[in-house]
Amino acid sequence: MNQDPKLIARLEAALRKPSQATQTRSFPTWEEVQKRVAKYPDFDPKQGSVVSFDRSWKKTSFVTGALLAAATLSIVFLLGDAKNQSHPEEQSLAMAKAPVYVPLQSLSGILVQVKGKASLKGEETSLLPANKGKQVKSGDLIVSGPGSEIDIEFENQTWLRIFSSSQVEIQESGKSDSASKQTVRILQGKALFLIGKLKKDSEFRVTSGDLETQVRGTTFSVSYDGKSVQKVALREGSVSIQSPQGNVNLEPGKEFIRQTPAENGQIQSISATSDKELKALESQILQKRENALFDQYARLELVRLEDGTEYRGVIQGQTETHLLLETVEGTMEIPIKKILETEKIR
Repeated sequence: MNQDPKLIARLEAALRKPSQATQTRSFPTWEEVQKRVAKYPDFDPKQGSVVSFDRSWKKTSFVTGALLAAATLSIVFLLGDAKNQSHPEEQSLAMAKAPVYVPLQSLSGILVQVKGKASLKGEETSLLPANKGKQVKSGDLIVSGPGSEIDIEFENQTWLRIFSSSQVEIQESGKSDSASKQTVRILQGKALFLIGKLKKDSEFRVTSGDLETQVRGTTFSVSYDGKSVQKVALREGSVSIQSPQGNVNLEPGKEFIRQTPAENGQIQSISATSDKELKALESQILQKRENALFDQYARLELVRLEDGTEYRGVIQGQTETHLLLETVEGTMEIPIKKILETEKIR
């Protein structure tokens, strides 16, 4: 095929000349292009139009980023060390002592029993009737009328019974995955407490006047006339009482009494009235929780050990070495070799 050489020359000249649109645009330099990261590094055009995203490159990017971050932190620490002239050991110790803040979620309770007239006041509400089934949380104030009695059960199996003519504030009630923190303030009157098994690092405090009672798994009562007379009675477990005069560790079956804020207080045997009240609280709560187990499983069993210890609950099964018993406090694993007998009680 014959072609005109002059025509070909004109066409080649036109192709070598950039268009007006090309001349008005700004293109990256070769150095800038080399620094760019490929958008799809694993894409192979030979495989067709389907793009497969392999996440292995993300792992590499993550590791690279972590190394860069570690290097950056190392530089910051080195600069800080040079500036403060402190030793690495001191910095490590300071970092180890730094407290770790874990935000607490609300640990609420329910009014499970209300006898007589009682009122409930929230942080942003006025006094309202305290009816059975209402929720109680941090900041709430419970006021009981003459001759009334209120029972509150919290999520962590802590039970609070407020007697008549009392004012009790739930100052704090929070929980995390690993612990709980509760503070109850008695402004006036009397309250009984049955504390469930607290997790490690959990705190339960009762304040009355200038006394603070710290608790770990126990049954006790605190009373305060709102002016001077204060009493703490302990049936089971252990409590530590803190006052301006010092600390007192109370043993089971004992009672701490202080007539005036200036006194050190005295310890004596628990009164018959306090012991009867606390024993009744334990029995009533146990009965209520066992009824809930019976309603769920339609049976209740007793496991008696060779040493005379007895456990009540529902047998869930057994392994080669242990019996699994669901109790009001959770599932127990009892060594079979220690079991004397079992019997159905309901």
